[in-house]
Amino acid sequence: MTSDEVVSRWQSPDGSKLAREVIARLAKGKPLERLGLGEHAGRIDLRGLPLVPPKREARYEYGGFFVERLGGTVELKKRKLMGLDLSGAALTSMRFTDCLLEHTLATGAICHDWRLWGTSVVDCDFSGADLRDAAVGTGRRDKSFNRWDRVSFRGADFRVSSTFSADFVDCDFSMAKLVDVRFQQCVLERCTFSGVLTRVQFDGRDTHPHERPAPPQPSLVDVDLSRAVLNDSQFLGCVLSRVTLPADPQLLLIRRYPVVVDALLAQSAGDDSDAARLLTGMLRMQVKTFRSRDVDEVVNLRDYGSDEGDPLAAYAEAAFRRADAAVNGSG
Repeated sequence: MTSDEVVSRWQSPDGSKLAREVIARLAKGKPLERLGLGEHAGRIDLRGLPLVPPKREARYEYGGFFVERLGGTVELKKRKLMGLDLSGAALTSMRFTDCLLEHTLATGAICHDWRLWGTSVVDCDFSGADLRDAAVGTGRRDKSFNRWDRVSFRGADFRVSSTFSADFVDCDFSMAKLVDVRFQQCVLERCTFSGVLTRVQFDGRDTHPHERPAPPQPSLVDVDLSRAVLNDSQFLGCVLSRVTLPADPQLLLIRRYPVVVDALLAQSAGDDSDAARLLTGMLRMQVKTFRSRDVDEVVNLRDYGSDEGDPLAAYAEAAFRRADAAVNGSG
């Protein structure tokens, strides 16, 4: 079947009817085998499946935010989706609660505005998929969390809206578009990143300890960032002993970062230079966010100046190296 045929088979009246039947069966957990869909790459062939986009029923303000109520969304609860080929499918605003998505291709699929709760995604391929505004991690009061296990996001648009307390195990983010993404209290094990990461945060802090049950201990284990470019990105409240960082001279790995910052502030006391005042002012604000003394940080000297010759960047490098040597004994 050619790419044109993949799309056109859903556009006839019979094809449109078949698409609606497929979606209805997925939502109700009914089998698809007798619909004459055929197979592709050993999976049920749903390539190019169109999903009618939801309609906005209402828009209102709540707690200082604008909230939209959508009608016509496809909601799956306690369903198992296994062995599907959804490559190139248009699957906007789907909702998954306590579901399993396994051994499924979603390469190049449109997954805008997905929402997942207590759902596991296992052995799936989202290469080149569009996941903008998706909530891939949402947390739950009953302590069930989303898990992404052996999932490829290679080249995907991963500008998601939420990754709170999700587990990512053996996942590939190579060349994915990662901008303004916050991996908050996430577990990342044996994950690979490459390409540019812009304003990405790996945040292990529990910033709302009284609002929800504590999530599983966040960790970064065997995470490979060696081929990544960190652009205004941060590690907050993380231990980085099993993280491979880029070989970038502008990056300083600081062990026991809060202790080093305390030493830096003490060493800089009495220095009235503009660079010293700027650096220590920023760090004093940052000290207030520390929850643990035994966490690491990556200092990106580019964040302190427009180029390597900037006075603030030069001062920051010397100050961090001096304090790091005092605390950790490094050169």
